Amino acid sequence: MRLSSWFLLSGSALAAGLIESSLAGSAPYPLSHVRPLLPGVVLLILLNRPQAGFVAAGIAGSISDLLKTDSSAFAIARWLMVAFMVDYVSEKVMTNRSLQAAWILTVIARLLDYILLLISYWISPIILQRTLYIETWKDFIVIAFFDLVIVTILFIGFTVFTKRFLISVPLTKNRYE
Repeated sequence: MRLSSWFLLSGSALAAGLIESSLAGSAPYPLSHVRPLLPGVVLLILLNRPQAGFVAAGIAGSISDLLKTDSSAFAIARWLMVAFMVDYVSEKVMTNRSLQAAWILTVIARLLDYILLLISYWISPIILQRTLYIETWKDFIVIAFFDLVIVTILFIGFTVFTKRFLISVPLTKNRYE
């Protein structure tokens, strides 16, 4: 990647970290569940730029850990582990770069993030002597829905402007044409 691309990636990761740490707790109900980092990381991994996804997860996680007033369950480690696991699943399991693969990877990323958050919720009373705030399953479903909306918008935007992905929608009604 060029140097300007790394600057753009760093700025986007800083913005995602700021949104994750500040907007998540202070915005009204539907907007408080917008978490743009994991869909962005999934899209970077689908673009065959896993290093950029790891850098984005690290920058946004460090910003989130620094700016959150409550315990954030080690966001930098959690998001880096999620990015590594999503990259592994993308390399070993997913065979195409379609919108459906992006949806599946996004749901996997959100589930892995929630599982790691639950593990840190169980461990934090032992290590930190305090409990962490965990979203309910209803909140998790709303967050996953917003993740799918974000990854769909980003995926279609990249498809329209770069022609790197294919949206698997038939253009005609005839089966064999």
